[in-house]
Amino acid sequence: MSSIRRVVVVALVAVLVAIGFNSALAADEWTGEYRMEGVSPDGSDYVGEVLIVRQGDGYLIEWVSGEHTTRGQGIAVNDTLAASAPEWVVLYVRGGDGTLVGAWLPTGTFEAGIERLVPVSR
Repeated sequence: MSSIRRVVVVALVAVLVAIGFNSALAADEWTGEYRMEGVSPDGSDYVGEVLIVRQGDGYLIEWVSGEHTTRGQGIAVNDTLAASAPEWVVLYVRGGDGTLVGAWLPTGTFEAGIERLVPVSR
């Protein structure tokens, strides 16, 4: 295959992948308020609220537990939302009823917590 043809084929594949990826990004709407319940890596339970708002290709996320509020950002592809905040990273998977189940790691550690977000409004 000539080098020009190879470049055209690679460019075409890249465009098709980008179009498919952008469709996957735009396909899901995660925006809403959620009731949060989870277990920290140390075994302690916590509850709170989470607000997810669409911002461009990603999401602004606010977690509130007691008097502690943390803001971060995330990106979704299909039924998976990956998010980060200054204190942790989290990966959520959305179930058929809209509930999000996630696992998270505090920054600098390798012991995971688990979390469930139940939709309050959308």
